[in-house]
Amino acid sequence: MRQDKDRCFLSVLVRGIAAGLCLLLAACGADSSSESMAGNSSSSFADESSNGNGGSLALKYTSGTFRDSRDKKEYRTVTIGGHTWMAQNLAYDPSNDYPTNKYGTVYDVTTAQKVCPDGWHLPSMGEWRNLFDTLDSVYRDSAAWVLKSKSGWDSTSNGISGNGGDVIGFSIEPSGYYENGYYDTGRSAAFWIDPDRDGKANAINISYANSEWTDAFNLYGSELYVRCINDRNTLIGAFGKCDDAKADTIVEYQGEFFTC
Repeated sequence: MRQDKDRCFLSVLVRGIAAGLCLLLAACGADSSSESMAGNSSSSFADESSNGNGGSLALKYTSGTFRDSRDKKEYRTVTIGGHTWMAQNLAYDPSNDYPTNKYGTVYDVTTAQKVCPDGWHLPSMGEWRNLFDTLDSVYRDSAAWVLKSKSGWDSTSNGISGNGGDVIGFSIEPSGYYENGYYDTGRSAAFWIDPDRDGKANAINISYANSEWTDAFNLYGSELYVRCINDRNTLIGAFGKCDDAKADTIVEYQGEFFTC
């Protein structure tokens, strides 16, 4: 088992299902509460969808902003299901030589694991699944549609639009991927996940052709975009990153067991 000071905890005993569905009954309208994040004000909302039984299910989320102290860029954020996500692709170039376009900056998987700002990290598959499960609880089998931007996506061969609803302001655009040039722009968006916590280098893929997500494998030769997740309410936030002092130490977090 590899020990790495710069890596996040690796689940070795239980992979489990990430909990935290944000399934609430709501009458109507928006929640008037607000919170402070990274020194910026944020607002809370409730988006409603029919539950098929004459009632409605509310998808509650909080929007805000975060400023990266390294280059002063500001990012929109969305808090949902107990986790705070960047609502834009990371656009930080650590050495001024990473490909960058209007969608953000693309990274190899090694750089992606350490490029998020302090207090943020590259999401694991479990953290992405938690987001998708929260959305699917209200918009059944349509998590990708909820997250995709309202414009820019190609249509299918039979004329069905690939655009999404951008319901919570996550705004996934059809940025494609990079491999000695940009590919699949307009048709897909791919994001690295943390391979050390999930056992393999793979990615989350969103397509123009459907309303759901898939996982992608064997992408070591590609450079992909990154969506960072805040450490708050996560395993990393609770126990920090692995170091020599934590080597082979087993910890329990939310009913699962982890070790470095």
